Amino acid sequence: MATSRVFFSIERQNLIEPQLSPLLAHAVTAGLTAAFADEGDEELDLIVQLAAADDNLRTVSNERSRLVVAADAEVEPAGSDEDPSLVTVREPIAWAKVAAIFADAPEAADDVLRARTGDEAAWDACAGWEMLWYHPSERTKLAEDLA
Repeated sequence: MATSRVFFSIERQNLIEPQLSPLLAHAVTAGLTAAFADEGDEELDLIVQLAAADDNLRTVSNERSRLVVAADAEVEPAGSDEDPSLVTVREPIAWAKVAAIFADAPEAADDVLRARTGDEAAWDACAGWEMLWYHPSERTKLAEDLA
């Protein structure tokens, strides 16, 4: 296993849990780098952040904001040609290993909620919303703000 910066979807309630237990996440892998050979490190990180944000739209219901966590974790590749950034996370992640939390601005709520129902135009609109950065120490306040 290798340590990588991973991005994964969470629900609002996860913000107040003592640790995080994602099974799958996204990371800059050799397969992703090959698929996007012309992209730099920042662009590759954004690609994996958006992949995790898309996971959030698919797996979380009735929340008006996508939530994505960036953390360092021990991972194993799990991707395919269709999803080259996918990795398996083998151990729970302590908040001390979290580098950042990303959440949508309140203005994105309508698009996020419609995308969760399968609205393709809203899904596409979500890709255009830049997610806001939060320090892990802000997680309790963020959970309250999103309630």
